[in-house]
Amino acid sequence: MVLHEGQRTTEEVLKETPVLETESTVFFSGVELPKAKDGSGNWVPRREKYEDYIYDDVSVELQRNFALAFSLNQPYLVEGGTEIGKTTAVMEMCSRLGYEVHYVNLNYGTDESKH
Repeated sequence: MVLHEGQRTTEEVLKETPVLETESTVFFSGVELPKAKDGSGNWVPRREKYEDYIYDDVSVELQRNFALAFSLNQPYLVEGGTEIGKTTAVMEMCSRLGYEVHYVNLNYGTDESKH
């Protein structure tokens, strides 16, 4: 591909775009994840719930980091203040991918002996 002055590469566009979706994959700030073959399970977040989702700096970084960890088959611990959008960012991401979500809310009152 020949680039003319001022044209950006595909990689540059993907890095600047919070989410780019194709038929079979979703790019989160340039990190590609495959969509589930069947995203209709009971634990898959419904897309319509996130139609008005706003991509802010926190959610964009969180989704990129989560996508990167997932693509490398590595765990990713999400932590941060109350109501900054951690769960919502992951739920929106999974709604696009058709992935099931199972999570445990850990806080100061969590007792490991009860789980």
